[in-house]
Amino acid sequence: ALGQSSLPMKFVEYIEATTMQAFHSSEIIWGCILRQADSLLGQYGISHEELLKISHPGSASTAMYRSAAVLTNLFRKAMHKGTIAELIRGLKRISAVHEMERLELDGSRESPPTFDVSITSREVSVWEWGFNIALSACGANALNFMGFLPRSMSDGEAITEMTGIEETLIESWSSDVYRPAHFVALDHARKCVVVSIRGTMELRDLLTDLVCEQADFSSIYSDDVTDSEDAVNGKVHEGFLKSASLLSEELKETVKTTLENNWGYSIFVCGHSLGAGVATLLTLIWARDPFFKQRSIRGIAYGAPCSVCPELASTPFTRKYITSIVLDDDFVSRLSVGSVTELWMKAINLGQAKSDSVEDHQEIANEIVEEAENLKLYPSGNVYHLPHNSTRDPVSFSRINISRSMFLVHMPNRYHAEILKVKKVVQERNSQNILWK
Repeated sequence: ALGQSSLPMKFVEYIEATTMQAFHSSEIIWGCILRQADSLLGQYGISHEELLKISHPGSASTAMYRSAAVLTNLFRKAMHKGTIAELIRGLKRISAVHEMERLELDGSRESPPTFDVSITSREVSVWEWGFNIALSACGANALNFMGFLPRSMSDGEAITEMTGIEETLIESWSSDVYRPAHFVALDHARKCVVVSIRGTMELRDLLTDLVCEQADFSSIYSDDVTDSEDAVNGKVHEGFLKSASLLSEELKETVKTTLENNWGYSIFVCGHSLGAGVATLLTLIWARDPFFKQRSIRGIAYGAPCSVCPELASTPFTRKYITSIVLDDDFVSRLSVGSVTELWMKAINLGQAKSDSVEDHQEIANEIVEEAENLKLYPSGNVYHLPHNSTRDPVSFSRINISRSMFLVHMPNRYHAEILKVKKVVQERNSQNILWK
């Protein structure tokens, strides 16, 4: 459609030129700002490395610049190979391919959905309990807006209303770059110290999301053995790692003291979206701590973002401590620098393709883009893909699926509704099993 009229094409070319100029100007402006900041800081003996410390007030501007640089590089890489018009045309063609594959997959699935027998009623009840804890970190106003609260109340009262937990140890309702809002509470009914980390709700949270370059992370293959050769070194989302490291330092002593005073209590870490990514890495950090290893610790990531490399995602150690829950085509669970690079490269190639055949488009859409593979990150641990639960390998979420629901399904209310559906199906299945015994 774009090529059938000279006016739309000229308009697209104008937008393309304007966008490129805006990216170029942004790069120059941010470069000048940071160079001037470095110069001023140097006069006071503050090094560039100190500026980059997450505790430094300049972390917001640094994160902003780095986010802009990542987006600029992605856009430039795509535009080096094609035009915006070709990118748009290619995205439409990829969408058609994904819709065709989705219909084929749906046709092969059972209706109503069947669930892996490994999902027990107890496990689903933990999902529901944990999600209410994760939701509570949003605060009373957001919960009211989403329809989860019957009336206006304070943030602390909202935690009790949502979870039944009455004793909170730490409440932090404002966020900063690399420091998302969170709370720590004591659930005596389940004998558990809970740490809930909020998802993206402020600009500073978004900056943490966008510091999406890879950072080094050391884990282990399995904690069933203590051999030093069992170490696994890999890559993780830098913004999530900085956040998890900061929260670990802030919360560790409170959590340890509480566990010492409540013998037999376990640790539960959870979050949705950004909170899920930070919860994943915080759990992996604490699971290696000798003190926490003596207790039971578990993390659940709802709407789990891409947090770790494939070498770390599926190790027995990661699977032991992390559960990730992904709904349908949730784009957040497939979003990384690598998957975006791959999508844009394929879109440009498809936009330039002469054939109108969906089969030809599918062949191009399923090609491996080598330069993107090493940039990909994934959800981690035991990944449950709803609504047609398959316990999926994390690497299954290697591409962004374009669909009408890819953004909507990430919303907390959609996850809440789906978990309740799973709970109902599992309960009905268990009832049928009892009847047939």
